[in-house]
Amino acid sequence: MNEDLFRYKTRFITLVLLLGYAYMHVKLTGVFYKVELDKVVNFLAPMPFGQRLLVPLLVNFLAYFLPVELEKLFFLIEWIFISLLYFALLKLLQYEFSLRQSQLLSWLFLLLLPLTTVVNYRYTTDGPATFFFYYDTPTLFFSLWVYIFVCVRSGYIIYP
Repeated sequence: MNEDLFRYKTRFITLVLLLGYAYMHVKLTGVFYKVELDKVVNFLAPMPFGQRLLVPLLVNFLAYFLPVELEKLFFLIEWIFISLLYFALLKLLQYEFSLRQSQLLSWLFLLLLPLTTVVNYRYTTDGPATFFFYYDTPTLFFSLWVYIFVCVRSGYIIYP
């Protein structure tokens, strides 16, 4: 009973952290005025934003099936990629730590990540936050994924 309750609590905390970060990253940052989300989805964004194709492709695909606003679709994709980043980080940390320690460190990463992007900038400039770039979280995920599968699994671990 206690282990089940602990497992439900940890899953709830993880879900709240993932949704909280996705909300903070999408809602508390502003969309760059030259890059509107409908132009991004229709692949009409100016360079260099027109080169980032993965997230607009996924949102464009989802827009055909889901009658939802574009902001909510970008939020959904952001939540999916931050969840993938969490699980990749959890897996990476399990190479060195136990499951509970790696879960705690992954939570700490999710708590500190908004400080580097949203909260710190809003506090120091006393104004609006940085711009919402839809490719930030997928870039973090794929960088960590490449590190896990290329460096760690092949034995090329770089120690400082």
